Amino acid sequence: MKKLTQRFQEIHEMLGGICDEVYHYWADAKKSNCYIIWQEKGESESHWADNHQQEQVISVDIELYVLDPLDNAIDAVQELLNAEALSWSYDGSQCETETGLIHHSWGCEFG
Repeated sequence: MKKLTQRFQEIHEMLGGICDEVYHYWADAKKSNCYIIWQEKGESESHWADNHQQEQVISVDIELYVLDPLDNAIDAVQELLNAEALSWSYDGSQCETETGLIHHSWGCEFG
């Protein structure tokens, strides 16, 4: 079984293919018109055998911020989650009035 911190690094690197700026928990003050913030929520339905955890499934929130409401990054997130064969759901979007960016949210599980 992989170390938890190794899995976090893999998630971060995977999302880096969508936007140049990827943040864990919060974004720095200087942000672009396309960036991602992700955060683990906890453990989901993991797999056990012989009283040992064989595979740990991590529940993660992915937040994409874009200026263009039809930005290709929106589809790129979903295509990436499908390509990685992850369980996911689109949780919706909203306009951030302070920045003018559109905020899209997904929940997913990394096994």
